[in-house]
Amino acid sequence: MRIHFAFLIGCLPLVLLNQPTLSGQSTPPDRSADAAAIRAEIEKISQAFVDKDLKTLEATHGKDWRGFTPWSGHVIRGVDGYMNEATFEPGTPKGQGMVGFKISDFDVVFYGDVGVASFVMDLDVVNGTQKGTQKLTLVDVFHKGPKGWIQVASNTSLHPDEIGHLMSQRRQMGTSDRAAVLKAREAVWRAWFAGDVDALSKLVPPELITIEPDSDTFGTHTSNLEGSRDFARSGAKLTRLEFPRTEFQAYGNTVILYTTYELDLTKDGNTDTQRGVATEVFVQQNGRWLNTGWQLAPLRSSTPRLTTQSSDTGKASLSGKWGSDGKVFLELAFDGKSAVSGTAIWRQGQGLEQRSSIEDGTFDPKTAAFKLEGNTQAPNGTPARFVIEGTLERDVVRGTFRVGTETGDFEFKRMS
Repeated sequence: MRIHFAFLIGCLPLVLLNQPTLSGQSTPPDRSADAAAIRAEIEKISQAFVDKDLKTLEATHGKDWRGFTPWSGHVIRGVDGYMNEATFEPGTPKGQGMVGFKISDFDVVFYGDVGVASFVMDLDVVNGTQKGTQKLTLVDVFHKGPKGWIQVASNTSLHPDEIGHLMSQRRQMGTSDRAAVLKAREAVWRAWFAGDVDALSKLVPPELITIEPDSDTFGTHTSNLEGSRDFARSGAKLTRLEFPRTEFQAYGNTVILYTTYELDLTKDGNTDTQRGVATEVFVQQNGRWLNTGWQLAPLRSSTPRLTTQSSDTGKASLSGKWGSDGKVFLELAFDGKSAVSGTAIWRQGQGLEQRSSIEDGTFDPKTAAFKLEGNTQAPNGTPARFVIEGTLERDVVRGTFRVGTETGDFEFKRMS
């Protein structure tokens, strides 16, 4: 399986070969030519990433190469493993992924015929139409053989500056991540109103902080478990729960939800309908989304009650034309069960339009998630597969798309 990280080069070092009591010296005068040769090899490898030159990448790495990339999570073994997991997807055109580089803080230490190069690399990268930069720290291990220096091991890591940038940068959430957060959110609400404190305690962390309506005291993990028990003891039941609108903001492993809610509480044959807005914070830990805090603000004004969405409602909601700035980009028809058909309209420049049939489309009314797939032409004219994933929120569809190697995000409003 290829682990794709289009902007990476090279990759991280292993424990050095067992060699008895060899001392290293950082680029001694008599090894300056070797140091220059190793740097030239690194620049050659880097340029091969820019040129998408797979032949050069294979020729500059040893048969028994070992190493890591920031996302590999395991030792990559052999030159075949390197080519499959530490380079880029076959067919990636020049001008995409890594398009430029600059090496700094370069240093080499020698252990006989082994040279260990440490350096920082700043990359220029392009993903679709988006331009950016990336900063890496690398350790490359080279061995000098009959034909010269060749890379035998490498370790590529994100520079601390890059990690800080990624953790603070807003990111687009994929459909599966959105669905997982929404599932966790609903589980928290239902566990609280059911008095299921065992389930609730697994969904919220000990450091939970909440702001409840009509209270100047912050809620805690303990107070919320007790409040859940008290509600269940009262004999009231949650009989309806809906979230008509939810907006996402994602930064690293943290997601903030801004939502509207409606619920019915029934007791002794009487129903109390409540509406409000809420802010909820979720953090992903150990593969699970934990609800670390929330603030609820009930709305006092009365509005018509919403009913649970049926298949016919879902059909009416998803079917139609969707676009922005007066232009249609999606023409969709939902069969009321799970299938979606229609057309995706790709636009480039002034007046250029490519209409592509949706060959495989699905929609889940329960999660409001959809996925559309088909074949089209990439901007360079080559055939390409497209995948569009997103969610429906009333009269807005938003999500991400991929056409060949190009990716992006979208937000379209109903146009008819």
